[in-house]
Amino acid sequence: MKHLLFAIGMCDLMCAAAFAGTAEDDARVKQQVAGTWQAPEVVANGLRIHGQTMFHADGGFDGDAFFVGAQTTVTVKVSGTWTVRRGFLVEQVKQCSNTNAVPVGHVTKDEIISIDSTQLTYLAESGKILTRRR
Repeated sequence: MKHLLFAIGMCDLMCAAAFAGTAEDDARVKQQVAGTWQAPEVVANGLRIHGQTMFHADGGFDGDAFFVGAQTTVTVKVSGTWTVRRGFLVEQVKQCSNTNAVPVGHVTKDEIISIDSTQLTYLAESGKILTRRR
C-alpha cells in the first residue's frame, strides 16, 4: 500500500551513500524532494495500482492512488508528513479516504538510492527497487 504514498524528486544523480548520514545532507535532499512525483505502477492481487504524491516544502504531503480492477477503479486520497532522515524518505499517514487501503498512522521508510531532476530510485521496505518520475 505504500506505493500510494510515493512520488519524489531531486536535482543531480547521486548515490544514497553520498548523502546518507548528516543532517546537512538530509536537508539538501529534502529540498530536492519537494514537488510532484508519479509512483511506479505495481500489480497486486489482480489490481493495477498507480498514483502521484505532492511533497510540500513544509514537510506535508498529499497523494492520490488508483486501484484499477477489471470492472472498477477506486481512488484513495492520503495526506500526512514526510522528511528525509539518514538517507531514508520517511512518510507518516495522517488522513486517508480509505483506511482499509492505508491505515492512519502508517509509516514507511524507503532508502534513497539515486535521484535527479526527473527520477528517484529507492529501495522500498518490501525489498523491491522502484523508481518514481516527475
